[in-house]
Amino acid sequence: MSNPGTSSVSISALSVAVPAGCIIFIITLFLFYAKDSIPFFNAVLWAGLPIIAFLVASGMNIASQYMYCKHTDSGKAFMGAIPSIIAVFIGLAISSISFCRIPVVSIIAPFYTSDTKNSSTGCKPSPTLESIEAKASMVSGLAYGFYLFFSMLFGIVIGNGTAVVC
Repeated sequence: MSNPGTSSVSISALSVAVPAGCIIFIITLFLFYAKDSIPFFNAVLWAGLPIIAFLVASGMNIASQYMYCKHTDSGKAFMGAIPSIIAVFIGLAISSISFCRIPVVSIIAPFYTSDTKNSSTGCKPSPTLESIEAKASMVSGLAYGFYLFFSMLFGIVIGNGTAVVC
């Protein structure tokens, strides 16, 4: 028999992890939308985004503590947010590998390429990842956001076990 308290904690973890992942996804899209106007974009991406993820995860852990335990402990909430930082760094590392962005970009690429065929050969070579990302930085943002969404989910679900101990 399973412990009835275990399933409610995991459901609680997912109920706060999905909105947190959506928040990180949206923030990532905004960052890539303003990529050209941010002077130190890589520093903001690699330092600012994990800090934002930590703050979002801490806030979600506090909300989860209040929902489940009816009291809050910010120390546990901050300790439970540490896996989110690590997960976001892993998500950024995976996203920075162009080979890993190809599956996500291949879904979005038809919206950024023309459908005209070369009249002399009858076909047109497929565009490269770099050429698509050069046309629209939002394509990179969507790929990064995809991986960061799931890394945030993993980080919060793992950290929620530390944060929500009544």
